Amino acid sequence: MRLRLVATIVLLALGSSAGVVTAVDVTIAEVAPNPVPADNEGEFLVLDVPSETNVSGWTVEDDHHVATLPNVTIDGRVAVSARPSLTELLVDEPVLGLDGQFRPAADGDRLVVRDGSGTRLDAVSYGATPDGVRWHRNGDGMVPRTPGQTDLEPTAADVGTVEAFVFPDGAATPDAFLASADERLLVAGYELTDPAVVALLVERADAGVDVRVLVDGQPVGGQTTTEIEALDRLIEADVSVRVLAGSRDRFRFHHPKYAVADDRAIVMSENWKRAGTGGASSRGWGVVVADRSFSDELAAVFHADATWRDSVAWERARLDADGVAGGAPNRTFTAHHQSVPVVVESAELVVAPDAAEPRFRELIAGADESIDVQQVRIADPDFPLLDALVSAAERGVSVRIQLDASWYVAEENRAVAAAIEERASTDDLPVEVRLVEPTDRFEKIHTKGMVVDEEAVVVGSMNWNNVSLVELESGISSYLVWSFQWDFHAEDGRSSIPNGEGIAAICGR
Repeated sequence: MRLRLVATIVLLALGSSAGVVTAVDVTIAEVAPNPVPADNEGEFLVLDVPSETNVSGWTVEDDHHVATLPNVTIDGRVAVSARPSLTELLVDEPVLGLDGQFRPAADGDRLVVRDGSGTRLDAVSYGATPDGVRWHRNGDGMVPRTPGQTDLEPTAADVGTVEAFVFPDGAATPDAFLASADERLLVAGYELTDPAVVALLVERADAGVDVRVLVDGQPVGGQTTTEIEALDRLIEADVSVRVLAGSRDRFRFHHPKYAVADDRAIVMSENWKRAGTGGASSRGWGVVVADRSFSDELAAVFHADATWRDSVAWERARLDADGVAGGAPNRTFTAHHQSVPVVVESAELVVAPDAAEPRFRELIAGADESIDVQQVRIADPDFPLLDALVSAAERGVSVRIQLDASWYVAEENRAVAAAIEERASTDDLPVEVRLVEPTDRFEKIHTKGMVVDEEAVVVGSMNWNNVSLVELESGISSYLVWSFQWDFHAEDGRSSIPNGEGIAAICGR
């Protein structure tokens, strides 16, 4: 969860003209009842006053306290706090100190702002608040947001042609992409251990390319000694390496798999490790987009993630990194699907969690004939997007779901499959679910993809419980549906090739 903090200039005129303005259009725009400092010190609310207004005599109230604003004139957004010296560390807005106590409760409260005559100007209520979460105004109510959470809407670019590929077959594509960088190379991922990738990043840095890496600092199970050595090697080569970690994390995981090289972007389902980009284990999907505007949009996401307070330089994070043992697969597979250039109408960057779920729902709701889903796992039978798939099947859309059968996801995937199949059987719905065992084409499914009407293709890093996405219109679906068909019908000996006309590839973090 994330939100970009944008500095707003607020004019303050200390000791300005006396008098009270009534019937002022004032909004409580943000509330932070449970900030990071100890004992919740530094709680604040943000007032939005759209026209120059003197606030002498105004009060802010929680359920147990009343505090008074100073004699100043404000125009725009300003934070108010009983502990301004602490609040200044938490916000970009100017901060006004309050006279009196202001202690909004972390388990929920009602806040009121009144003018000097006691007239209520605005009031809000909010619920229980986890550490660091802030409440933001949304119409008449408040919604919780994690500090630093972005709020990025989908952006589309007319890209013409993209390169589509699948893993492990097209494992050479990411290497060639990284090697092509001449000016900038931004690499974002969950983990980075692939020795070939590390060597390429070092080589590009030695060639004078501005190379920057951003990975998760607290992956499940801990950072491996292999990754620690890889990041150390990058630092030695003057690569900028940062990790997302610490008490102010905006997301539970930094889970994307993408890179920007000059004016090109690559988005994948696979980690920068031998099992993924090294082609030694996973089935996955990827796409290369050669477009400056699209690449700049993705670069903006990288910089938003790499420059906030939870982004830590590896040199500092390294001091706390112990390292756990980690192995790497060393299998090879016969390539059945070569990387191919395909014509597309547009590419749409969709960032999760910002706009992911509504965009997925929109794609599913727009299906007329078919939806194919290939996922490493689905969270549980009640996962919201499964309901959307069932709703599509109820109106006659053919739905096929392919899940991984590896030991670490088999039990939950079988439970999901059984629940879906029971519902499909009861209501006579066109839904089919298959779990895929290891094959001679790949060891496990790691894809996070979806194909809608053989026209819209979701490609990226989104397990069906989180992430980040890219949408391309028209062209790539034939290729990726072909891969899906091959995998889906492997056990019954069929590998039909559809005649799809379009694509929507959604990728991300």
